[in-house]
Amino acid sequence: TIIDSIRLMIFDHKINVKDCDICASNYPSIIEIHETEGTIVFNKCGCYSVLCFVLSGELSVIDENGQELNYTKIHSSQFTLINPFCTYIASTSQTKVVLFYFNAVLSSCTRTFLKRFLPVLKDAPRNDFPAVLELVPMIQNQIESMCELLKGKEVCPHYYDIKTEELFICLTLYYPLNELYKVFSSLITEDLDFRSFVLSIYMYVHTVEEFAKLANMSRATFNRTFQKTFGMSTSVWLRDKMCEEIIKDIVLTKVAFSELAYKYAFSSPAYFTLFCKKRWGKTPNELRKENLQDVVKV
Repeated sequence: TIIDSIRLMIFDHKINVKDCDICASNYPSIIEIHETEGTIVFNKCGCYSVLCFVLSGELSVIDENGQELNYTKIHSSQFTLINPFCTYIASTSQTKVVLFYFNAVLSSCTRTFLKRFLPVLKDAPRNDFPAVLELVPMIQNQIESMCELLKGKEVCPHYYDIKTEELFICLTLYYPLNELYKVFSSLITEDLDFRSFVLSIYMYVHTVEEFAKLANMSRATFNRTFQKTFGMSTSVWLRDKMCEEIIKDIVLTKVAFSELAYKYAFSSPAYFTLFCKKRWGKTPNELRKENLQDVVKV
């Protein structure tokens, strides 16, 4: 999968983003605008979901094995949620598509949006695949206007958070709840608050014990809740998240590797190098020298 660090490359070649320390967030919303014929690589980001809006043309969604998914022929003036097992989207004609990358639980506005579906969740089955809905003219015009506004402009990242939150508000205004549920059902769980807690605090903890203490739970209760919510053990999840942060620091910063070894509590720079070699098959120096547009597998 493409790690979280790769998402930051989007800022280099898809949109113009001005550095801003005032309103920076760990997981800002991201908006990609494509006008192309051919393949659009889907930047898989562990903490992100993606809404795909086709303004003109037609797209097919391709899974990890290169197979076209039956449910997703997305035509002009349609939108859907991109499933996390999709690898890229392909167009056979000139296509204009806008991708909204958003964090489903760390944004309070998005979390509130998803909580609206909890009453529906008890009675309606989950869809195997997200539904494809027709774009109402009002929202399509809004997205088109945003695309025009962004042409050649450099803006604060917070602008994309605002536009993404605005989009969710508009969706609730123009679509029935039961129709939107067919698109978003895979993101709707009864434990959104627990997810939000975990994703907002994990960068400050190093052990399961620390996590459980902050959640005011016993270790056993925390582990059970975590396993139910994330589908894996807390220790495995923490290890994977640490690896995401390590590779981000290696690829996107110039911090000395000895400092990174200290930051991530390795006993020595030599052990840090050995860890990277085992995890990614390359030394930290080799990873840093790689082209940023290469796919780094975690």
